[in-house]
Amino acid sequence: MRKNKSNNKKKILLIIVVLVLIIYITIATYRGARAIQRFEKTEEPAVTIIDIPEVQFAAVDIEAKSAIVYDINSHEPIFTKNENEIRPLASITKIMTIFAAEKLLVSTPTISISPFAYSTYGEYGIFPNEIWERKDLQDYTLIVSSNDGAVALAETAGELLTQNTEPSQKVSAFVTYMNDLAKKVGLTSTTFQNPSGLDTEDTSPQSQAYGSAADIAKLLSYIIINEPNVLDSSSHTQGIFTAGGKKYTANNTNEIVGRIPGLIASKTGYTDAAGGNLAVVYDSGLNRPITIVILGSTREGRFTDMLRLIEHTQEYFRKKSEVQETINNISQNKVENVQE
Repeated sequence: MRKNKSNNKKKILLIIVVLVLIIYITIATYRGARAIQRFEKTEEPAVTIIDIPEVQFAAVDIEAKSAIVYDINSHEPIFTKNENEIRPLASITKIMTIFAAEKLLVSTPTISISPFAYSTYGEYGIFPNEIWERKDLQDYTLIVSSNDGAVALAETAGELLTQNTEPSQKVSAFVTYMNDLAKKVGLTSTTFQNPSGLDTEDTSPQSQAYGSAADIAKLLSYIIINEPNVLDSSSHTQGIFTAGGKKYTANNTNEIVGRIPGLIASKTGYTDAAGGNLAVVYDSGLNRPITIVILGSTREGRFTDMLRLIEHTQEYFRKKSEVQETINNISQNKVENVQE
């Protein structure tokens, strides 16, 4: 009887041991499987690939032999056509003339129109011995593209640069300063022979003011960033000035000045050698200034060219804005899906 009880106890003990082993093996197997799963490469979630279209500046037909559309904020062109080609600048030259005069004549309140300045080619209503407020003469010169005014400013500023009393030498000293300033600004292909941009007897580009559309865009962009008020008057359709007891009404030589939204600055230029030139800076929207320079168009074609380039520029940024909005919407939907 005792022997049977002993056998039963052994059987029960054996069953318990077997059950414990089974439980242990099961737990160990489960833990091992979990550990292996942790180290195995998990399947990556599906990634939505956004095919972002590259926005291009649309093809545009312009008469100008060279042109550039330059984004001042990004410091890069968005459209070019022979932008580095060296061409006569004509009265585009006066952008540098006014910029240089502003630097040299900051402490000079008035300018006297000399007979030498008055003798410059062109009729602008200015008379010898008139006394002009210096800033008024700069603005008047910009708006009507006065050759007399440009030479009067150059002659007065030149007195600060040379002891030579000859008017022509004073102007020459000023032109040297213009060229030095061009180098400081970073212009690489621009040279000035006079402060007005008039053609000389030799109409080859090397005998007068000449440069590239890219250089003029760089100059305008530099002025707008560093001396934004210097060219402000050139954005107005008209200006009223008083000098020598007379009232002067100045009408802008830029015929489309009132058709350019957000216009910041503009300057025309035309000679037989240069053809039609036009340079503007305007705000294309949301404080995004754009410089556009046209060289070698026709007298009327420069205005048509400019309006076309502005239209294409606005369309270019509109498309870029649409693409960015699409990207933003997709990104926002991803964030919302993750949060859910």
